[in-house]
Order: sequence, then C-alpha cells, then structure tokens
Amino acid sequence: MLGSSSAEKGSPLSSRSVAASQAIREQIDGARERLDVMNPYLTDRDIIDRIVAAARRGVPVRVVVSKTSNNSQATAALKHRYPDMLDAGVEVWELPDTVVNAKVVVADDVVSFGTVNLDAWALYRNSEIMMIARSAETAALIEERLFEPDVARSSPGEPRSGSHERFEGWFWNKLARLL
Repeated sequence: MLGSSSAEKGSPLSSRSVAASQAIREQIDGARERLDVMNPYLTDRDIIDRIVAAARRGVPVRVVVSKTSNNSQATAALKHRYPDMLDAGVEVWELPDTVVNAKVVVADDVVSFGTVNLDAWALYRNSEIMMIARSAETAALIEERLFEPDVARSSPGEPRSGSHERFEGWFWNKLARLL
C-alpha cells in the first residue's frame, strides 16, 4: 500500500509503504514495454515530462483523459501540453460523454490504482492512497477491461487551435501547481 506522505523511503518494488508520488514516478521511469495512464486531472509538469521521456525512449505510451472535464482549468493546462506529448509519440485519447475517474497507471506488468490524481493537490498536499500490483495477469486484465474498451470509444486528443484557447492553456499550465 502506498500513501502520499509516508515516513518510509525506498522503491515501490522493495518496500511495503512509500510516498505515492514517488512510486508513480518510479513506475513511469521504469516502463520499458508499455505505459498506459488514465487519470481525470493530469496537470503535474514533472509527471507529464516523465511520460514524454518514456515515449522518447521508445516506450509505447497511451494517456486516456476526459474530452470534457469537470475542471476546465485542468483540461486547459493539460491540452497545453498535448503538443509535447504528441511530438514525443504519446497517444492521447479523449473519452467522450463521461468524466474519467479512474486513477490507473500500467507500466509493463506493474499496475498502480487508487485515489491519486496526477495534479499538485493529490501529489503534494492531499492524503491519497494507492496500491501497486506486480502481476502480468492483473496488467492484462486492466488492459482488457479498462484501457482497450475506453480507447476504442475515444477520439485522438488534439491541441487547442484558437489563440484564445492557446493563451488559456498557457495561463493554466503556468498555474498548474495551484490546480
């Protein structure tokens, strides 16, 4: 079990309890074969930079988010980063007609799931919890029952195109630590 503010330190692969933010970073950094991320609020610059780095080192990466979020500022901040992600080869999928509420990362055969949004509040301020399963069977099940159906009904994410929308994205991206 992982919490966002644990006194123990260590790798999520060797400890019983570590900070969720640390464990997610290590999970993303350790991905070699696949990285799939589903989260309603993906605004943390460091996490996005790590996702981009994974794609640049050749890892197939998919990110699933809501097409229409219940937090327009978080959506604007994330869409501001779409060009970086798309240029690196990240597949961004926008799920229509529903707000993504799953907080799941699959990196190779390691699955993390819980309450951790990938924004500053959840990663650095809130008390959040997540579990890690190191299991090829669990990873395959999550892929089959969650990612594949949601990707199949999603549309590719596209960066905002209008000057007002781009400015709004830039502005909220600069304030992402507050979102």
